[in-house]
Amino acid sequence: MPTAQAIRGGENLAILDGDICCALAKKPILNSNFSPERKCAALEELIDIELKTGFGQRLDEMSKHGPVQNPVEYVQQIHKYKTAWYTHAGPLRIGAKLAGATNSQIAALTDYGLAVGLAFQIKDDMMGVLSPDSLKKAKNDITEGKLTMPVAMLLTCGNEEQIDAVKGYMGKPLTAEDTQKVIAILTDSGALANCQEMAESYVTKAQRVLQTNTNLLNREFLSSLADYVINRTR
Repeated sequence: MPTAQAIRGGENLAILDGDICCALAKKPILNSNFSPERKCAALEELIDIELKTGFGQRLDEMSKHGPVQNPVEYVQQIHKYKTAWYTHAGPLRIGAKLAGATNSQIAALTDYGLAVGLAFQIKDDMMGVLSPDSLKKAKNDITEGKLTMPVAMLLTCGNEEQIDAVKGYMGKPLTAEDTQKVIAILTDSGALANCQEMAESYVTKAQRVLQTNTNLLNREFLSSLADYVINRTR
C-alpha cells in the first residue's frame, strides 16, 4: 500500500501537471496562422474556460462539506461551470472566433453548447451511479460520496426513508447487493426518471437553437451530437 506521503506527492504532481497543460494549451493558438486579433480573442475564451472550470470545481468540492440549499439548482451550477463550458460551449466559441463568426452565431453556439454540455453531464451522473460494466469502473459516485444529479433529485422527490437509506451508503464501499439497492431506490423514487427528463429537455433546447439559427454551419453534425450525448452507453 502506498504511504500517505506517496499519495500526497502523487496528488501534488498531478496538480502541477495540470498547470503545465494549461500553459501548453495556449501554444497551438499562439503558433497558428490566424490573425493576431482572432488569436487574442481565442486566448481570452480559453482563459475564460479555465476560470469557469475552476469555479465549478470549487462548487463541487464545497458540496462535500455539508448540505446545500436547492440541491438540483446547485448541481446544475456545477455542471454548467465545471463541464458544459469546457466540453462544449467554450470550444465552440473558440472555433467560432478563430473562424470570424458573427456575434449572433457565437451567441447561438453558446446557447447550444451549454444545453448539450448540461445534458452530457446529467447522463454522465446517471452512468456514474449505475456504473455499467462498459464503464469498467471500480467504484461509482455513491461510494465517492459525490453530490450528483441523481442524488440531488432524490433529495427533492424521495421520501425520508429513501433519502436516509441512500445517505447511509454515501462515501462507503458498496457490495453488488448494496449497489442494486441504491439503484432501486433511485428508480422507485423517480430520481433517475427525473434526470432523464431533464437531460432530454436540454437536448430539445439545443435542437431548437439549431432549428432557429439557420446561419450556423454543420447543423446536421451538431444535431447528431446533441442526440448522442443522452443515448451513449459510456
